[in-house]
Amino acid sequence: MIAGALAALALGLGFMTLVMNKTASTAPAPHVIIPLKDRHDAAGTTVRKAARAVRPKKTVAAKAPHHAARTTAHKIAPAVKTKKTVAAKRPDANLAAALKAGLPRSVALALSKRAVVVVEVSSNADPVGKLSAAEAEAGAALAGAGFVHVNVDHDGGAVGTLTTALGKLPDAPAVLIYTRPATLTLTLAGFADRTVVQQAAASAGPQLTAIPGADFAQKADAICTAAATKIAALGGMEAIARKTIATHSTKESDTIFATEDTQLAALTPPPGSKKHAHDASSMFAQSDALSSQATRALLAGHAAKSDALSKKAGLLLDNGLAKYKQLGATVCAAR
Repeated sequence: MIAGALAALALGLGFMTLVMNKTASTAPAPHVIIPLKDRHDAAGTTVRKAARAVRPKKTVAAKAPHHAARTTAHKIAPAVKTKKTVAAKRPDANLAAALKAGLPRSVALALSKRAVVVVEVSSNADPVGKLSAAEAEAGAALAGAGFVHVNVDHDGGAVGTLTTALGKLPDAPAVLIYTRPATLTLTLAGFADRTVVQQAAASAGPQLTAIPGADFAQKADAICTAAATKIAALGGMEAIARKTIATHSTKESDTIFATEDTQLAALTPPPGSKKHAHDASSMFAQSDALSSQATRALLAGHAAKSDALSKKAGLLLDNGLAKYKQLGATVCAAR
């Protein structure tokens, strides 16, 4: 019985010792107070370490080629940039032709840009010359032509070159109308206002519209004015008649009127007036042809024949004038 009690006591003491050891091993550690700044640093370090520890490795195998190619291209682009090859600019044919003809470079450059160029020869020291230059420039702009002012106040330069090309420079002020490649089409001596210059320049080249956006009547009047201007530049019909008698040639007047007739016939008639416009230009042409024949007959001593031809020419001219008046071409109607 005593042995049993001892055994029970031993068993109880062992149990208590086991319980005490377990309690001692699970007892909380002493509480340590961490400063606030250390607490943040410690927490952040712990979180970052934990994040790095648990962050899965990126699989960039699929995107690597694209990224690598883009980066490589970006880095090597300047190195492989190809050198641009600039083709040699061909010389302008119109410029070359005008220079070869001996025209001043300023005029040649203008002809390279425009088919018709107005050249004003005047002095800046002359009030009339300055006004003439301004009017010529305005007229050239209205006709869509180029413009060059040649100042005669100083020798050399454009003045010298133009003098060499012409042989003799016209008295200033004067207007010279040039067409490609380097043809002096018309010379207007003295002061010419913008309307005269505009119409002369507009009629100088068939490729140039007489007046931008103008109708039939305005274009016809521009052509008729240009012809009248050419006649005036030769001294008028009386001077031409005297020269014709002296030289027995009607070449100058024939050329002027033939050009006028050709340009009038080439105009697009107003809607519904095709026959009317055709008859007007045809009557002008026939009248001019008969007048030329009458002059030649008179020079040959055939007065009666010349008189008959002149009457026919007069009738045709009157009918042509009436038709141009109906079409609104008042300048041609007053020819």
